[in-house]
Amino acid sequence: MSIRRGACLAAAILLVVSLAGCMFVSRPAPQRTEETAVQTPAATQEKEEQVKPEKTETAQVTEKPEESEKPESTQQASESGSSASSPTPSATPQGGTLDSNTQYEANIFLSNFAEQYWYSYDRSAEDYCQWAHFAILFAKINRHSDIEYKQWYGEPYETLTLAQIDEITYRYLGVHFGEDEANEVDGWDHLVFREGRVGSEAADGELHNLFVVVDSIKDDGGLKVATFTVYSTDDLNSDCYKLTPGQAMASSSLTKEGTGTAVMKPYSVNGRSTYQLLRYQID
Repeated sequence: MSIRRGACLAAAILLVVSLAGCMFVSRPAPQRTEETAVQTPAATQEKEEQVKPEKTETAQVTEKPEESEKPESTQQASESGSSASSPTPSATPQGGTLDSNTQYEANIFLSNFAEQYWYSYDRSAEDYCQWAHFAILFAKINRHSDIEYKQWYGEPYETLTLAQIDEITYRYLGVHFGEDEANEVDGWDHLVFREGRVGSEAADGELHNLFVVVDSIKDDGGLKVATFTVYSTDDLNSDCYKLTPGQAMASSSLTKEGTGTAVMKPYSVNGRSTYQLLRYQID
């Protein structure tokens, strides 16, 4: 009996050992743990890419530079065509005095260039950058509501549409400004052409306190040659554009800044006689 019990006990022990060995050998490798370790960084990266905000471009500058103090009502009156019945601007008569309408029209026309600190201009040079800068700054001074501020390349720009620039350049310079000219100025002289608009880098603190008093106008084969004096003042108002040379010289509130010559082509706007600029030179 003891031998039989011993044999049974030995068989039972062998059975237990055999079963334990099978369980140990058939235990699967921890593949799930390795797979989790591999996938975790990818999942984390995907999550981070979804959360990361995309860089967006600001469409408009919130704060605009203050408008120039040049009286806008004067410029609007100059362009409204309300003086449709005014006589054609004439040359200086032998007596040396311009009639009041010609004096005003010539003064305010050339003041548009003096207030931008122009020293030299020749239409034949076809300086597209000068044309674009003139139009944008003219609008900033006289038609500020036309300016749209854009944030381009991280900088604020004062912009106009091509149609707006073309209207100004043709009115005052007698030249057209379209897409070809805009492509030429893109990236030059702080100008950018984007979204159908041309922009110049925005600037604050500009002082536009210069104006012109025309001293004489002479005929030259259908053109008008004007000599003029540039003045500055701390109180630029509509009366400044009506001054005669004698009145300007006698004023203690004006400072003479220089003299110059301009060649102008007679031009009619809504029945009112004015000019387009061909050449401009400060002495």
